[in-house]
Amino acid sequence: MNTNKQIVGVDSDSKHGATRPRYQLSLSTLTKKAQQGYEVTIQSIYYVFILFIMLGLVYDFGNVGYAISVARSAALSAAQDAGKQVDTGAFMGGQNVRLSDSAVARANQLVSGMTGGKAVVTSASVNNNGKHTVIGMTVKVTARLPILNTVFGVGPLQIPIQTQAEAAFGIGREGQ
Repeated sequence: MNTNKQIVGVDSDSKHGATRPRYQLSLSTLTKKAQQGYEVTIQSIYYVFILFIMLGLVYDFGNVGYAISVARSAALSAAQDAGKQVDTGAFMGGQNVRLSDSAVARANQLVSGMTGGKAVVTSASVNNNGKHTVIGMTVKVTARLPILNTVFGVGPLQIPIQTQAEAAFGIGREGQ
């Protein structure tokens, strides 16, 4: 017999004429059941909160990855475009390779257009690695973290991206 139940009276069954004992749950049984119910509720709240945080991280870092991918593509396109805008006067005069005055402004316009204004060209350079002359482009992209910003106040990330492209000038092979 269950020791948590106490007999408090007798109920009669009018159909069969039998009597059966009426039980009352003790206070300790009620509090145990209530505590178990609260524990399940609190665990559910913890699990939902953790799930929300995990989905927020996935969403926000996916947003960062997307911003980096688009900015890298824009920076490479800008470096290739800047490679076509070599200062021909300096090249013809003394075989000096440098970018024209409008190359950086045009690269910044191209990057801004491709990224919706979320990236800015911070520097452009001409480097000679011995065999080839390459145009280096550094772009800084701003990646937003909407969920982490809302929940924890984390601001947007500033991520620098560097790309290189070969300048398009001169003779590439014999016979041109």
